[in-house]
Amino acid sequence: RAFNMALLKLQSEGFVDGLQTFPSGTLMLPKAVILDSVLPTRFGVEYVETKLSIEKSKSGPEKLKFLIAQCGKFGWDVLHALVLKILSG
Repeated sequence: RAFNMALLKLQSEGFVDGLQTFPSGTLMLPKAVILDSVLPTRFGVEYVETKLSIEKSKSGPEKLKFLIAQCGKFGWDVLHALVLKILSG
């Protein structure tokens, strides 16, 4: 539930777009979310670049490699796996 709410918040604040939800019968909590089409917005990318001190002049793959290193430092295994999937695919 917390994960679904966090995703809704990220979309409502303009950090990501493309989230699909299935209502649960209440206004607050979605029954399920589909992540297939979720992508960061330009605003979301700029926010992450700023917060993690990623140089904007680097290429996309260089930024992702830096992000992988940062995820490892912070123990963000899920995000680390996601970035690896993006790089490989």
